[in-house]
Amino acid sequence: MKFMKNRGVKITCKTCNAKFYNFNKTKLSCPKCKQNQVYDDFLNKKSKTKKLNIDIFFFDNQIDLKVETLQLKIFAISPEVKLENGWHAIICEDIKGNKIEKSDPIIYLNSSPLSGLQVLLSGYRFPGVGSEISKKIVHNPNFSFSLLKENSSTIEGKLGISKLIASALSTGWKIQTNQIVSEIFLRELGFTGLQIKFIEENIGNNVLSIIYNKPSDLLGRIPRITFDQLKFIYQRLDLKPSEKEFAIAATQFWLSKTEERRGHTCAPARKVFEEAAKISKINPDTIAGHLESESSNFQKNTRYNREVISSNISFKRDQSIIDEINRLKQSFANPTKVKNFKKSELKMPKGINLSDEQLRAINQSLSNATSIITGGPGSGKSTLIVGLVKALKLNAKKTIICAPTGRAAKRLSEYKELNSLDPSTIHMHLALAKNKKNQNFDTIIIDEASMIDVNLFLELLINIPSGSNAIFVGDADQLPPIGPGQPFKDIIESEVLSIFRLTGNYRQENLSDIIKGSKSIIEGKFPKLKYNFEDSDFIFLECPREKQNELVMDLYFNKMPSILGESKDNIQILSPMHKGEVGIKILNSNIQNIFSRKGKLVFTRKDGSVQFFSGDKVIQTSNNYDLMVMNGDIGTVQKKIDNKIIVSFDNREITYSGLDPYDLDLAYAISIHKSQGSEYPGIIIPINFEHTHMLSRNLLYTGITRGKKLVVLVGEEKIFRAAINAFWKDSRYTNLTSALKNKSELILENT
Repeated sequence: MKFMKNRGVKITCKTCNAKFYNFNKTKLSCPKCKQNQVYDDFLNKKSKTKKLNIDIFFFDNQIDLKVETLQLKIFAISPEVKLENGWHAIICEDIKGNKIEKSDPIIYLNSSPLSGLQVLLSGYRFPGVGSEISKKIVHNPNFSFSLLKENSSTIEGKLGISKLIASALSTGWKIQTNQIVSEIFLRELGFTGLQIKFIEENIGNNVLSIIYNKPSDLLGRIPRITFDQLKFIYQRLDLKPSEKEFAIAATQFWLSKTEERRGHTCAPARKVFEEAAKISKINPDTIAGHLESESSNFQKNTRYNREVISSNISFKRDQSIIDEINRLKQSFANPTKVKNFKKSELKMPKGINLSDEQLRAINQSLSNATSIITGGPGSGKSTLIVGLVKALKLNAKKTIICAPTGRAAKRLSEYKELNSLDPSTIHMHLALAKNKKNQNFDTIIIDEASMIDVNLFLELLINIPSGSNAIFVGDADQLPPIGPGQPFKDIIESEVLSIFRLTGNYRQENLSDIIKGSKSIIEGKFPKLKYNFEDSDFIFLECPREKQNELVMDLYFNKMPSILGESKDNIQILSPMHKGEVGIKILNSNIQNIFSRKGKLVFTRKDGSVQFFSGDKVIQTSNNYDLMVMNGDIGTVQKKIDNKIIVSFDNREITYSGLDPYDLDLAYAISIHKSQGSEYPGIIIPINFEHTHMLSRNLLYTGITRGKKLVVLVGEEKIFRAAINAFWKDSRYTNLTSALKNKSELILENT
């Protein structure tokens, strides 16, 4: 992104791709197509950030007006540029014609960035150095930055270090020096490796402008940045923020942390003031006053009949979602070109017939730019997707289909009518879009859409070509996404788009007790429990706490495989928490002790926390596109060959090496969150007092609806009742519903 003195930043219109300057405004309309644009100077998905390239130099006005930077560049400083003596950081692109013409932004470091260098030398760029040796190097009286550009023998002689270490220093410094110097600066200010990676990929050189103008704006922009980190940056740069700036920073920090930890994208105003006061040690009423006088930093609204506050970043993100939805509406092809169908025209798989509500949802989704289809278990969502794909094919529409997890995408592939579309994860779809592959399509269908957080939802919308339409299918009653927000649920609540609710009432008499029980739970009613396996596929086994682990083991190894005629590998334990006697950790350890620990050990984490033996059931905990295994994929450890581990996923053998096995975990017991998008023949769910604070209505509903043939709850009925009443635990404070209603005239679809 290019900053001009008066014209601001050059941006690209999201609708017509026209390029124009924003004149330093965050909201404006495109001069060509007149569509509204919401733009964040530093975080805009459609704009390219300039690659991070920060240089550092020492300046002494008593010596010369020419300086040499750590990247070994020599340039002059204009007499008009007033700099203090000491160390400075500058964006390389601001050096024009080997001369600095302005001091904005040049960061004054004062003292040498030795702390940043020490952390850097301890890392992967300089193998063999380590923390102790790096500390001795930077504190050696003979050390200087200029020494690092010398050959290894000179470094060895000056510092009195081994030839191996001297060679690592000399060689490492010459490889990608620009990246090294940029990292020294960021390490000097206390940024972590993951934060630096985020800055490189999303903010680039603009990070220097943020630090120069207002360091507190780092909060909410960079993941996991703490208030202590911010205070350290102020101290390191010898900056003294005003009380107002600290109050605003504390508020921004708390809002970003509550979004990260709890998924709320806004929060009740009084709660915001109180929590910001704890962080900043400023009176809550004083903070409220400062926020009132600086209203441009935050947005106020009403949610659940309470005044709420959101950060500008959260507010702009919601506005961007609305802009993208409106772009799709404005560009969508004339719906009269789409043929509507009768049931007889959509030939379904043998034994399946579309209901009236399924057919209505299919036909109207074809005619709308953005549609939402929601329904619980047994309502016919999967059947609808099959019918929808057939209708799109008959309309000669190019269709792609994806889901949030690998397991969910794989489940779609089990339908032969969908397999030819090669269902993928959303992340894989976006990776292809980023590389400009398979971007040309007419319709995208997204299954399990309730799992999509607000950030992923926006990214997905941005990458849908103008003229195409999007159909989101999911169950709004499931758990909210692991990430922030709940866009699927918020859009349904707003009622401004085409929303179709599948009830499945046409086959109510055929529904299993699993589905009937889950429906009761989500409605806040206590389900009719049965206690004998002969009576139902939804069983509750009352059991004292000290006996629950033993009963779960017996169910897993003996009772349920016998009843279902299934391997124990098809029985999945879903536990609400990692800790406790029936928590994920102990259950996995106990099952491993019985089943696989006598076999061959193939992998041990360095801290000894996890071991894998041949035959162990494991789950992938992050997307790995190199190996083509996705978050949530479950496989079996086969063997070890040299330093590589072979894991089988649905008869596909994957070779894990290096750090790849660290993304695997035992999967005899997994969390209910991890189970989303999956189905299993048999489910065991412990209901234990130790899990009380995690148990909630939506959690139970989500876990129970993973079961296809048999669901067994083990534990205390009174805890089960309390969890059904704990609907408030799944409530999220979000602003998207209000934002959509406020802009309903722009995006209202035919329903």
